[in-house]
Amino acid sequence: MEPVSPEKLADMQSSLDEFIPAIEEQLNEIFILTNSTAGNLTGTQTDSQTQRQALLQLRSNIPSSYEVGIVGADNTFIAATGSQKDQELFGAHACIAITEEDFTDTTYGCIITSPITFITGDSGVMVIAPIYDENGIYTASLRVSINPVYLFAGPVNEIKMQ
Repeated sequence: MEPVSPEKLADMQSSLDEFIPAIEEQLNEIFILTNSTAGNLTGTQTDSQTQRQALLQLRSNIPSSYEVGIVGADNTFIAATGSQKDQELFGAHACIAITEEDFTDTTYGCIITSPITFITGDSGVMVIAPIYDENGIYTASLRVSINPVYLFAGPVNEIKMQ
């Protein structure tokens, strides 16, 4: 294999530059949807139909998501969309412990993780928003596991076509 020449590397980088705003727009939309859903879950009961519908709707609204779940302040799974195997995660510890302080200085009230491998074995990033009870006390976090390949699919196809 030959190393990529500096000229080719610069050309590749400039090809990607035009797609960065589109990817940022997708991520911002995910942040807004996640934070809005977390706000709608304020004060809801863990096993309520409202909560289940909110999780399923969020997963539907974010096609790049593997799954959507809720993790309690004690870092254990409370709810999740997905397969029966995902449902078996209830009570298990989440891969990333989050506290209320972690939500300071966030984009649209959400945290985005570095690339990770989820408990399910999928790889990606996670968008996380806080959930509070009716008294404003942090009780859980809403977590959306994102497949970054999906986010880059449009730009990659366009580059291939060019």
